[in-house]
Amino acid sequence: MKKATKKTFLRSAAIAAAVTGASAAHAVHVNSDGLGEVLLYPYYTVQNGFVTAVHIVNTTDQVKAVKVRFLEGKNSKEVLDFNLYLSPFDVWTGSVVPDAANGAKLISSDTSCIAPNQIPAGGVAFRNFEFASDPASSDPNRRAEGYVEVIEMGTVFDSADPSFKPATWATHTAAGVPTDCGKLATADFNGSIANNISSPTGGLFGSGHLVSVEGGVRTSYDPVALDDFSDSPIWNTSGSTAPSLTDVFPPTADILDGNQVVQFAAAPGREIDAVSAVLTQDVIYNEYTIDAGRESQTDWIVTFPTKRFYVNVANPAGDSTQPFQNPWVAGTPTEPNLTSCHNVSFYYYNREEAGQSPGQGDFSPTPIIPGFALCNEVNTLTLYRNGTDADDGRLFGAVSTAAALAIDNFEAGWMAMSFASGSDAQGPYGSIVSSDGVTVYGLPVIGFSASRNVNKVDVQIDGLNVYSAVMGSNVHKGEKDIVPETP
Repeated sequence: MKKATKKTFLRSAAIAAAVTGASAAHAVHVNSDGLGEVLLYPYYTVQNGFVTAVHIVNTTDQVKAVKVRFLEGKNSKEVLDFNLYLSPFDVWTGSVVPDAANGAKLISSDTSCIAPNQIPAGGVAFRNFEFASDPASSDPNRRAEGYVEVIEMGTVFDSADPSFKPATWATHTAAGVPTDCGKLATADFNGSIANNISSPTGGLFGSGHLVSVEGGVRTSYDPVALDDFSDSPIWNTSGSTAPSLTDVFPPTADILDGNQVVQFAAAPGREIDAVSAVLTQDVIYNEYTIDAGRESQTDWIVTFPTKRFYVNVANPAGDSTQPFQNPWVAGTPTEPNLTSCHNVSFYYYNREEAGQSPGQGDFSPTPIIPGFALCNEVNTLTLYRNGTDADDGRLFGAVSTAAALAIDNFEAGWMAMSFASGSDAQGPYGSIVSSDGVTVYGLPVIGFSASRNVNKVDVQIDGLNVYSAVMGSNVHKGEKDIVPETP
């Protein structure tokens, strides 16, 4: 576990003066109020009887053009995206459900306008086009788990030409349906709507819902909201995979660290660093419960939403994967494991202050567990009791994003995950450096812990003994480690 050396260094008055000041205009930042231009949903899954509902809310009186993107969890390859046109004060809802041949599909009965066309009654299957050459591309499990990006491309306005009114077409009538989604989809397809898009203004929020009807449980989470992502329109037709998180403009960031704002300017060619910097944590914390008496299960969702922009390099020998440790390795037909691993370390406590490291029998944790790494862009980390089967502890039944950690001696408590950065064992890995030398240590990460318990007290319903299950989730807490530029 890292010591507090750099944190103490940062807190000195001289350093605080060096890194704080008036906020830069249009600097991307995490909006703690949950509203923004970009929403990052850390998890969807259809494994183990779960389905995932995604909600997107427009709190403004403007029509929003929004890119909605679903990405599989191993390497963040797109499995589906489309352009969504939200009416003022609109809500769009859709659900990711199982599909036997393709792993998952999107269904929605929402009437908000979508380009290239509305979601058909049978849903739209997730695709493997972006990773068709990977050895495991045909495995439906790869599309069954992942995460979601929502990026506002701009606001839509009507033209002076009375025959071209895209904002009006998207707006719901008194009957509760848009005026004309067909005309809007045509304008999106041929690009004629481009001249009727102004800069993004934010005001989006959303929610994700993981539901198991068979298991009788549901838990929900809020996406991470990034505000001031772009000060100019970034609209692209629904036939394009653009825009992406690399389209942050200007590529500057305001990082809230305690009661200070640290300003960060990405170096040329590394614009994605501005987004990564605001998401970076050196350590994350959360709780766990895995007691046998209530059949408790806990999965940590650890998602790296910008990882693909670093590890998917064309020439790993010449291009840096910083802040991540290793480039993406696609595997072979005989060894289809697809990985880009980064070493992490853990220490954990029970609820009575006793603590230890994984695999150790004492109560004095060591900082690095050799060889333990997270290898995917979404990592579904199952915490389970040492001596039991990890697969029995998998709450979400993850396959393609699965990871596991055995907990010794304890049945409930809290844990810290360190990304082993800076002066720790990973050497130069695990840091992002601005154009003027501000260093942010750790990895860009989002996610939550989810736990399920079973109430074993008999409850009589119509003469039958019925057990009840409950489930909940908690967003990860974190600690930042930032060192300012050299004077």
